[in-house]
Amino acid sequence: MRKLLNTVVFLFVIGVTVASAQKYKSAAGVRMDGQMFGVTYSQRFFNALTAEGNLDFRNQEVKISAVGKYHKPILGKSLTLFVGGGYHLGSFKDYGSFSGLDLTLGVEHKILLIPFSVGFEINPSIHIMGSHPNWYTFQSVFSVKYVIIKDKEGYFSNSQQRQRSKTRRKRLRGRLQSKYERKDEL
Repeated sequence: MRKLLNTVVFLFVIGVTVASAQKYKSAAGVRMDGQMFGVTYSQRFFNALTAEGNLDFRNQEVKISAVGKYHKPILGKSLTLFVGGGYHLGSFKDYGSFSGLDLTLGVEHKILLIPFSVGFEINPSIHIMGSHPNWYTFQSVFSVKYVIIKDKEGYFSNSQQRQRSKTRRKRLRGRLQSKYERKDEL
């Protein structure tokens, strides 16, 4: 029981001490739902803010969108919850061009040790101008992105945090050494 409590406290502390919301600065990849396939590019500008461009293709529709996202870490920097909004332009085969507003809500996970992230998001869109057969669309999108530029800061971005981490490691080494010395005495 004590080990479980220590593990939970450790994960909570790691989750709280992380300052930045993502483990990468730039990523590009593909996104899809049941009827749509697209390409995406994300660029982080501030600790928790990214801009994302998407080019989506459907059976009779092409849409390009620009979305701003605010990322909030859930458990460390690897798993983030995001919310955002933006604008889209598109063309529908039989109806002509259209434009409107996009909203987005989702989660993203940077996979440990390999340069990929996976995400799932919900995208309601409202078509304000032009001719689209529906005044709104609703997408559930799965995405896979290749991380082009990783975050150089890592988990500990300042010297004070690095020093605390070093002190914790020394204490742990001391505990482990004393534990093994006690076993040798028996």
